[in-house]
Amino acid sequence: MFSWSDKFLTNIDILDIEHKNLFNLLATLTTKLKLRKIDDEDIESSISILVHYSKNHLHHEELIMREYHIDYRHFSKHIMEHSSFRYDIDRFNSNTCGYDRRIIGQLEQIIRFITHWFTFHILSTDLVMAEQLALIKSGKDPKEAYDNIKDHKTDPENFNLMLDSVINLWFDARDDCKRLEESLTKYIDNII
Repeated sequence: MFSWSDKFLTNIDILDIEHKNLFNLLATLTTKLKLRKIDDEDIESSISILVHYSKNHLHHEELIMREYHIDYRHFSKHIMEHSSFRYDIDRFNSNTCGYDRRIIGQLEQIIRFITHWFTFHILSTDLVMAEQLALIKSGKDPKEAYDNIKDHKTDPENFNLMLDSVINLWFDARDDCKRLEESLTKYIDNII
């Protein structure tokens, strides 16, 4: 499971606080699941809190980028990542509504997704945004700030964490595709 460290700091106070809070929530839920100290009602409430907190955090990032007029080349990519996350998390959330005997597995899946997605996003996109923001605050215009960091180099440790996150997200997506394929095959077999 994820453990917080200073390598995730953006030096944007509100974002760092929200990132830490999100991962503390994920760690707490993971511990409760491992100890089986969580019931279905707590699970549904936890899913709702995770979804709400994640979406609010992304909204705060977007407000900050608008406030400082982050260059459109970064802004558009960043917004696209957020839109993709919202789509995926809404899909997870709609699959967990109501009673489902697999709800613990669904919470575990959501925790994995959010953990890996945010790990990658913070290290790859938020840190680049933070560098631009620091340059803008120091007097550079947004275009100049973007041009100064567009060839941003990621240190090897962060690169390995990002790669691990992408691989885990890919494996989970592949498993989802296999389940859908099996479900579709069963459905077709029942029709024929």
